Amino acid sequence: MANRYKKNMDTLCREKPFGNLIGEYLAYETKEEEQCMVIDGIPCFYENGNYYRMHSENQIEEAGLLMEGLEHTKDYFLVVFGMGNTVLLRELIQKTSDGTRILVIEKNPYVIKYVFSHQDMTEIIKSNKLVLSCGEENILEYTLVACMGAGWENLAQNLRVISMVNYGIYENFRKDIMKKVTKSILMEITSLGNSLEDVMNGLYSCYQNVDTCIVSNSIKELENQFKGVPGIVVSAGPSLDKNLELLKQAEGKAVIITTDAAYRACERIGVKPDAIASVERDKPTYDHFYKDKVFDQNMVLVGPPLLWPDIMKEYPGKKVLMSKTLTGTDGWWGNFFDSIEHVLMGFSCSNVAHAVLDRMGCNPIIVIGQDFAYTGDKRHSEDSKYYANNQLLEDEEDTIWIEDIEGEMVKTSEALNLFRHSMEDQILVSNTTLIDATEGGAKIKGSKIMTFQEAIDTYCTTEKKKSMNDCLEEKVFDMEKAKEKYQEILTGVEEILKDLDDVEAAIEEHCGRINQYEKFDFEHATEEELVNIILEMQKGNSLIDFIISEKKNLVTFYQQNLKQTIIYVKKIGNDVTPETVKRNWELQENLMYLIELATKLVRVKYKEVYQFIEEKLKKAEEK
Repeated sequence: MANRYKKNMDTLCREKPFGNLIGEYLAYETKEEEQCMVIDGIPCFYENGNYYRMHSENQIEEAGLLMEGLEHTKDYFLVVFGMGNTVLLRELIQKTSDGTRILVIEKNPYVIKYVFSHQDMTEIIKSNKLVLSCGEENILEYTLVACMGAGWENLAQNLRVISMVNYGIYENFRKDIMKKVTKSILMEITSLGNSLEDVMNGLYSCYQNVDTCIVSNSIKELENQFKGVPGIVVSAGPSLDKNLELLKQAEGKAVIITTDAAYRACERIGVKPDAIASVERDKPTYDHFYKDKVFDQNMVLVGPPLLWPDIMKEYPGKKVLMSKTLTGTDGWWGNFFDSIEHVLMGFSCSNVAHAVLDRMGCNPIIVIGQDFAYTGDKRHSEDSKYYANNQLLEDEEDTIWIEDIEGEMVKTSEALNLFRHSMEDQILVSNTTLIDATEGGAKIKGSKIMTFQEAIDTYCTTEKKKSMNDCLEEKVFDMEKAKEKYQEILTGVEEILKDLDDVEAAIEEHCGRINQYEKFDFEHATEEELVNIILEMQKGNSLIDFIISEKKNLVTFYQQNLKQTIIYVKKIGNDVTPETVKRNWELQENLMYLIELATKLVRVKYKEVYQFIEEKLKKAEEK
């Protein structure tokens, strides 16, 4: 049995993400009493004073019942709770479509040990359809990240749950896991960005900010400069009013970064933060938080290069600009500048502040005013610039209810909840402790709850020796270097325009194939005709692969439409019927139209970029 266990574990560590973590977890989980034993010929596991069967008397019959309703031609995202019935796992691998993905989660570590010791699981583990995880929280989170990274969210419309016999004793565990799965799917789809218009607005801000990008400071200059120094994120949630006055006690003893919405609050009590974090690309952010306001020139601005241009022009202090993504528009633009590093900065200003403090080595990171909810039915702190419109909330279309720090339910919005999930993910990948000293609002998973006074008394006890501004180099605009950068960007835009030509040519070719079925009678088509149509449409997959793999700088402009189309195609399934083929054709025709339209709009925007940079180069050469 020891050899079989080792063989299975070696395969798991070699073949699957975080398999080594599962091995370490199983090695740690040991108890003296017998946790699994055979009773009446059936292996059982011990839980809460009782033994429960891992599977029923007839594993084959049980597998058939649990697989009822699964269509062998449809691609599923299957979440299987429990691994006691290995017959079921083998059947799922053999009798589901090639595109099906199976996440097996076994909460009880002794069941995994027993199965690995008594069954040869190597072929099951090796299957590219299946990923195994366990009940340890961090391993589960890592596994879900890996699954989403492999595109499992494309199967969101075909999510199914299968539970082994007796898994009802873990009902709360199952509910919690399904919340995690749906959250991971939502985060992955949302991370693709906003509308095409929003992406192009971001590109507009980037090229308008080109001179600021040239002289911006880098997050690398701040790397681990404040190791072990506490960091504080000041956000503008309703609970900020409870403990704002205490912030003065922490000044000089922690690195303080305020969100732009909370800066007014810091200003009122006379606290000068080390930095202000911003993330939005629109003009209202400038109008609300920056226009006609005075900022200390020693306070650093941190955020992406797509901030509204007037913010960049008027802000007097140093600026640390970071790219939100490695690919797409953000990645393409950031690659032109040595100072702009990629940072996992999430979706909100507070996520940006957390990311910067983490890179600087601050530990712990203390958050105040970070409700992520409408505490007391209010949107913002009274000190927020927004407070003039801070009327009590009515239930709105996107209002949802989540758990607060006291275990009660509190209102929030889909957007705020997304920001909360983003911070929870930051906590997961960080080596720092997050102290939630908000004293209200939503529960932030992975955080430690304290009052702000307790956090100050515990961690903010020593004067810090320097500020963020002290760590950053003084940058001077060099016209000759700027001219080189302008020319580099012009060359990059020319390459983008060539890529757009290639995409347009590929779209035109494929549209010629699918447009021939505009008036086709799908209802009375023969099976041979339907198969031929499918073969023609499958050539569209090559177009999608061409965009994703070869035109990576353009993916941002298409990815929402691509993702949503793929999800709905997966929902339809792989059966060849007049209805499914016609629906697939309609989806593909619509996708081609959207890609064609997006390509034309993007071309116009990049020509604007070219003209703007070309004019700057011309003026620089005249000087």
